[in-house]
Amino acid sequence: MDLADEYRKAEQKLISSCVYCGNCVKHCKMMEEFEPKVNGRETQKSIVRFLKEGAPLSGDAKRKLDACMRCYGCMDIRCPIGVDSLTINELVWMKQSKHEGTAHIYEEHHRIIEETLSAQEQKRVRDKKMVPGAKIAFFPGCNVYKTPQLLLHALDLMDYIGEAYSYLPGIEYCCGGGQWGMTQDVGWMEEKGRALVQAAVEAGCDTLVCWCPTCCVYLQERIGKITDIPFSVIPMASYLAMHMERFETLKADQVEHVAVHEPCKAVYRGISFDGFFQLLSNLSGVTVETMAHQGKETLCCGCRAVGSLPELGDAMTEKRLEEAKQAGADRLITICHFCQCVLGDYHAKHPDCGPAVENYADYLTRLIKE
Repeated sequence: MDLADEYRKAEQKLISSCVYCGNCVKHCKMMEEFEPKVNGRETQKSIVRFLKEGAPLSGDAKRKLDACMRCYGCMDIRCPIGVDSLTINELVWMKQSKHEGTAHIYEEHHRIIEETLSAQEQKRVRDKKMVPGAKIAFFPGCNVYKTPQLLLHALDLMDYIGEAYSYLPGIEYCCGGGQWGMTQDVGWMEEKGRALVQAAVEAGCDTLVCWCPTCCVYLQERIGKITDIPFSVIPMASYLAMHMERFETLKADQVEHVAVHEPCKAVYRGISFDGFFQLLSNLSGVTVETMAHQGKETLCCGCRAVGSLPELGDAMTEKRLEEAKQAGADRLITICHFCQCVLGDYHAKHPDCGPAVENYADYLTRLIKE
C-alpha cells in the first residue's frame, strides 16, 4: 500500500459515488467564518467536475480551497462515502500542481541558518546524533529552521530535561506533510515520511518527540496508515510535561497571567495539552487563564489564509488575540512554530490588539536563564 494509491482510491470513490450532500463544505470550520455563505452542494459539484473533466472551478470552490487551513478538523465530518474534506482539497491541489521538483524546498531554510547562526550552531541543528541506548529521539521538523533561534532553544530544553536522546535533523528527515505549499508530489512526501520512520527505528527509540504538531498529526493520519510505526509519537510540549518536576523551581520575574494557544490540528485529532497547561500552572508567579475557545473547540490562528485570503486570515488572527485579551492574559503562549509566526507578526504590527506573543520554548528558556 502506498500514499498515491490511497489518493487514487479516494478520487475514484468521489467521482463515482459523491451524493453532493455538501457536508464537507457545510461543516468545515473555516466555512463558518465566511460571509456570504458558500453553497455546499454546488461547490462539491464543481470540485467533482474539475476532478472528472478538468472543468473550471466555481468561485465558491476556489474560496473553499483557498480557505483550507489544513487543520484536520474535517477528518471526522460524516461523509456518506467516507472521503474527508481535506483529502478532497488535496486531490484538487495535486491536479492543479505544476511540479517543479523538490530540490528548492529547503533553500530558504539553509539560507536563513547560514545567515543567522554561527558555524557551531549550524552544526548543532544540522547534524544527526545517534545515541546508543537512548529511548528518546527528537525530531524538530523542517519549518522551525526558518526561526533557528527557536530551534536552538528547543534543543536547550531537551538538554535541560537531562534524558539521553538521539537527534534527527528536520531538513534531512522531513515528515513530508508540511510541504503542501511547496510541492504536491505525494510520492516524495511518502518517501520522506517512510525515511523518517526508518531513521527513528534505527535510533532504537521508544518515543519520537516532535517539535512540530503538524509532524505529529501527519505521521498519525497519513504515514501511519500506510506503514507500521513501532514507537509512540508525541509533541515536545507533552514530553516536557512528562518531566514537569524539572521546571518546578522556575519563577517568573513578576506576577504574570498567560493564555495558551493550542495548535488546532493537534487538538482536533485528539492530542491533549493538559499536561503542558499544568506545567505552566506550576511555575511560581504564573497564572494560566482560559480563553473562550480551548481544547477541541480551539480556533485556528489564521495560518494559511494569511497568504491566500488575507482579510479572512487577519480577522481570525485578531479574533484569537482578542480572546487572549478578554481572558485577562498578559502573554499568549504558542506551541506551534507557525502559530507563533502568524500571531507574533500580527501583534508586532498591531500591538494593541492583544497580549504579547511568545513561543513556549523561548518562554521557558528565558525563565531558566533568569
